[in-house]
Amino acid sequence: MPEFIFHVLTPGELARARTEGAWNAPSLASEGFVHCCFRHQLAGVLERYFRGAGELIVLELEQRALGRVVVESPPGVAEGFPHVYGPLPLAAVRRTLPMPESAAGHELPRELLADAAREARELETLLASRPWYEHPEGPRFCETHRDEARTLGLWLFTPGRHAAFHRVRNGDELWIAQRGRVILHQLDAQGAHSATVLGLDASVGEQAVVSIPRDTWQAAELAPGESFATGANVCAPPFEFTHWELADTAALGARWPQHRALIERLASR
Repeated sequence: MPEFIFHVLTPGELARARTEGAWNAPSLASEGFVHCCFRHQLAGVLERYFRGAGELIVLELEQRALGRVVVESPPGVAEGFPHVYGPLPLAAVRRTLPMPESAAGHELPRELLADAAREARELETLLASRPWYEHPEGPRFCETHRDEARTLGLWLFTPGRHAAFHRVRNGDELWIAQRGRVILHQLDAQGAHSATVLGLDASVGEQAVVSIPRDTWQAAELAPGESFATGANVCAPPFEFTHWELADTAALGARWPQHRALIERLASR
């Protein structure tokens, strides 16, 4: 999960939170959690739930300073939103950003617009720096090193892209994080599923390097809230498509029906 998530409230609610040292949102009593969102979801949240509400405040919250945070999808919605299962302590607030409302709707804070623009420039530079191609699994990829012992390539995940279930038959594979986070899924020979967050923040349990054993069904997806993620893969012996297999979604789902929903969600496109 990204380092920061966001919660919208009124100036009056913020004043009450400051007297108490934390914000006990009404949804905490009625639903058991506080509704939050990722930065890219903020405009949609404002339009759907807060049009006509007047001036608002958005709290930028440090995720690790909060209690239990779970990314969940509301009924009938495919997109996941971060829910905080406990009050929002003011000690977790990095920035308090006002959002005035005009006839066109709420104005997003210029600080958040600047953050989004900076990430867009970073991605544009990255896209221009390598001869990326569309890997059959789904992400962008480019091979950078190859010799008789190993190959190394770079991958790039952007929203809407994932690596479909596949396996490498002739050797182990290392996934190495460089920027952002992805979730690596593995299905072992007995059908047991494991999910690992590949990222650089060891304090929250992320793994900077993950080894996938040969012949293991694997898939990967951008972690919720990430704008993009990039890193490297190392295969030894060298990667060859003749030793690579893209999953037959129907066959794999029939073999392990308990994981059919995951297999179908991370199928090839």
